[in-house]
Amino acid sequence: MSVKDLCHVCGEPASSRCDSCGGAACDSHYDAGSGLCVECEGGRRFS
Repeated sequence: MSVKDLCHVCGEPASSRCDSCGGAACDSHYDAGSGLCVECEGGRRFS
């Protein structure tokens, strides 16, 4: 993933990509345990 990618939820720099939808996600909107973004996890926000 490029540092230039932005989180599809909030627009901040992304650090990961969702395994389900493929969207770029920042640490606040991505769960490394499940590999899913907050939208694919059903709206749960990660800290």
